[in-house]
Amino acid sequence: MKCKIILSIFIFFGFTMIFLILTVSSFGFEAGFTQNDDNLTKHGEIYSDIFSRSIPVHMIVGKSYTVQVPVKNTGESSAYFKVLLITPGEFIHPRYPTEKMVHLDRYEVKKVKFPITPIKTHIGELEITVKLYVLSSTQHFPPFKEVDNASKSVYEIKNAFSIEDIITTFGVMLIFILFVVLSIKRLKH
Repeated sequence: MKCKIILSIFIFFGFTMIFLILTVSSFGFEAGFTQNDDNLTKHGEIYSDIFSRSIPVHMIVGKSYTVQVPVKNTGESSAYFKVLLITPGEFIHPRYPTEKMVHLDRYEVKKVKFPITPIKTHIGELEITVKLYVLSSTQHFPPFKEVDNASKSVYEIKNAFSIEDIITTFGVMLIFILFVVLSIKRLKH
């Protein structure tokens, strides 16, 4: 009797171990992305040099700029990507992170564009960041995995006309008007 109980326990634990081994090997060890998830072979890339060139280091309040984000699917199959733009919201509109979805075939490149507008003057470094995420084809959480990012700094946001520009322009105009008036008086005499 004792032998049957011990044998039953060994059989139970044996089947339990086999079940656990098969379950772990088929689902992987990571939460979110498993070893069998084909998104592990999908990668994306941001062409950071083009992104950086599309953002000037000096901006003017109220003038619109277009941030260009060329993205490439470097993976072996097509995939959906999310492009996320993050701006310093106190100084540059949009105030909140903005995202756009794009579908890319294998090795395809597309340019994603975001309009931005400085809304407040600032002197000092402000960082604009773009992040690229790939969509998981399985139902794991989170559904997106970050695959690349790039940043560019803006160092000055100024008004179109500073007070110094206005005073200088007014002074030059005043001198010109005085010169014209004095020239007309000389011609009359």
